[in-house]
Amino acid sequence: MRSISLHAFTLIELLIVVVIIAILAAIAFPNMLEASVRARTARTHSDLRSLATGLESCRIDTNAYPRATLYMTLDRRISSLTTPIAYLSKLPEDPFHRQDAATLAGTSADYCYASGNIYFGTTNQFDSNTYINTVYSLAGRGPDGDINVGGYCMAHPVALRNETALKGTYDPTNGTISAGDILRLGGGTLGAAK
Repeated sequence: MRSISLHAFTLIELLIVVVIIAILAAIAFPNMLEASVRARTARTHSDLRSLATGLESCRIDTNAYPRATLYMTLDRRISSLTTPIAYLSKLPEDPFHRQDAATLAGTSADYCYASGNIYFGTTNQFDSNTYINTVYSLAGRGPDGDINVGGYCMAHPVALRNETALKGTYDPTNGTISAGDILRLGGGTLGAAK
């Protein structure tokens, strides 16, 4: 008659396996989170490039970038890229937008757009001869989920005059949840800021 040997895991062996799995998860999770942020950052850059192409096409046809005021919602600022002429089939949504984030730019999931000659109501904030129809800026929220400079979206004249605002750009070397907007500045060259 053969004896049957039953061998079960001891509590210590099970605890060692659980600890090893926890260590591996602790190593893998930050890398997975970092990969997710890199993917959304790449999508943001791609979306901003598409929006810039639409803005340049609009400028070729109309000899002007869409006008924006600080009081316009983000979707209204660039809605002219989809109607009446479809420079873009639809406006992309910012992958870093969070519904619960209280932002200066409101709760819209759209990217922020500001023309270089951004208006406060009916008053031109900047010298119209220098900035009108020549420059624009686009901003994505970045990993912190917030547009740092509100309705300006780093409009060129503000960026030129405000080094603190420029330090608010997203830098991937600062880590996964680094604050700062992902920016695309475009248009012609500016003269010397007055």
